[in-house]
Amino acid sequence: MFLSLDRPQLPGADTTPDTNPTVQLDSYRSAHARSIIRQYLTTFPAATLEKARSVPTPAPTPPQARSTPTPPQVHAAFAERPAVVPVKVGIIGAGAAGLYAAMILDTLRDEGFEYEILEADPERVGGRMYTHHFEKGAAGPNDYYDIGAMRFPKIPFMDKTFELFGRVGITPIPYVMSIPQNIRYYNEKGLTVQAVKDSESFDPFGTGVDGLTAKADTMADDQLGVFKAALIEDFPSGWKKLMEYDSYSTRDYMMHMGTDGVRYPDKVVDFLETFETASNLYDQAVTESVMDSLDFDYGPDVDWFCIQGGAQQVAERMAEGLKGSLLLGKRVKAIAFDKPSVPGTLPNTMSVTVANEEQPRTYDHVITTVPFGCLRMIDTTGCYLPWNLQTAMRTLHYDCATKVAIQFSRRWWEEEDVQQYGGVSSTDRPTRTVVYPSYGIRGQGGAGASMIVSYTWAQDAARFGALIQPGTEAERRLIDQILADLAVMHNKSQEDLENMMVDYHAFDWYNHENSAGAYAMFGPGQFANLFPEVSSPHGRLLHFAGEATSVHHAWIVGALNSAYRSVHQILHHYKREDLVARIRQEFGAVDEIDDPAFEHLQLKLAKLSFQSTPFMTA
Repeated sequence: MFLSLDRPQLPGADTTPDTNPTVQLDSYRSAHARSIIRQYLTTFPAATLEKARSVPTPAPTPPQARSTPTPPQVHAAFAERPAVVPVKVGIIGAGAAGLYAAMILDTLRDEGFEYEILEADPERVGGRMYTHHFEKGAAGPNDYYDIGAMRFPKIPFMDKTFELFGRVGITPIPYVMSIPQNIRYYNEKGLTVQAVKDSESFDPFGTGVDGLTAKADTMADDQLGVFKAALIEDFPSGWKKLMEYDSYSTRDYMMHMGTDGVRYPDKVVDFLETFETASNLYDQAVTESVMDSLDFDYGPDVDWFCIQGGAQQVAERMAEGLKGSLLLGKRVKAIAFDKPSVPGTLPNTMSVTVANEEQPRTYDHVITTVPFGCLRMIDTTGCYLPWNLQTAMRTLHYDCATKVAIQFSRRWWEEEDVQQYGGVSSTDRPTRTVVYPSYGIRGQGGAGASMIVSYTWAQDAARFGALIQPGTEAERRLIDQILADLAVMHNKSQEDLENMMVDYHAFDWYNHENSAGAYAMFGPGQFANLFPEVSSPHGRLLHFAGEATSVHHAWIVGALNSAYRSVHQILHHYKREDLVARIRQEFGAVDEIDDPAFEHLQLKLAKLSFQSTPFMTA
């Protein structure tokens, strides 16, 4: 569901109506983020805001005549604009955000914008768009699984993802989210999804938990639904109500506050968490839980899709079409602002030091897309990051996630005694979630019998992750546990399953050097207090992108939106509103981008964060 907002004005902000095209469909989560930014800006003293407004914005780089070949074809409205002195952008990371930022900058090459992508991985691009292909035995075209992004709902805020698929020439195929025969196995009792739905019992698995007054999904919605209803009715007032509880985790809210004074005992909260999500995931902010629910509140008829052959193909197609430089195996060691030529002025360039290179690389702007756990391993002392930004980089919470896939000799889960044609089965056993492939069903798309036998997150993933040690007895125990769980859930022989196993692959996102976490999942208070720090540029030239800097955590669209925002900020820096209009026309508007008055103020605040650095006090 989406809504439009009457935007509240920051005291003293420009009230001139925005004549630029606006986003017609606006996700609740994005509206929430913009409200956070506005509230954040009101925390600055009036004198600080006035000082920010008085900081002069540098003039755009003056046009400079250059001998150029026949210019590339561009929209007629921009075809006559002169070339300018090149603006070189350094992009750190070739995941979805880095590649998309490069795609946008490619459309501005005729205006002098250039880029260079530095990717630490020596072999691949894509970041969390990562696909593993099995190769043992008679491996077929469907013997693969997506280690990262794997399914995409066709809902309005995901439009940019589907536009990207079309842009790179990929047509997604239907993804099966659930079927009535999928299994729910809890408390050593197995039922189908349909049987759970039809049951009149609040406790169909016989847990004996006291205090259940309805089924799990109903009880969860009874606590969070009041916020959802308030946001739907009137977002500004609903958001104000929700933010009163931003410092609470979902668990704390249900146990100690409760909607209409109805509080749940800890055992009931544990029960709901077990059936609704992952172990200890109710420790996330209640704000996250509410906004997650709203983003997915599109009814039962939402169509889901996946990529035949794996989502990594999207990243590979993006990379193949780039016009700029993409360098693999370039691990960044340090980022720093260059000393300005005139003391007391702001730096105009940045240096990036790459491992095993003698000289740093120089850029006019840097967009870092690396996860904050990895960015913390890069020397940023020369960036003079303010304390609040350092705190955000250090503490913003990333969740754990593991996936384990097995290549079998045949698709046993589709046989007569099991009949799992796509969808997901879940359990309270260590395996937690089993994902049946939506590709290759009944032999469509060629041979292949591989499936995700375990998908875990939060504490469940941390515990399985401890066993993901290739070639060790620990990992053998992991596979034995999963096979045992599969056998019990599907009423199969563990020995038969093991005999059908050809190969396996296990991956822990927290234990990978280039991710150091699966995706952002903010804790209590972090959205209100820290999100503004990572969505604003620092010192005008350093920009942060990636799903953690977007409101759409864990989704490719979050990476895309953050990349768009970073390029948007660079163009505002040079007062190139004509180019802002161009990228809006070419790539569509982004619901996370605020109105120009607020964005300009953010950019000026980014300058103020530099006032106490050696550059300005020399």
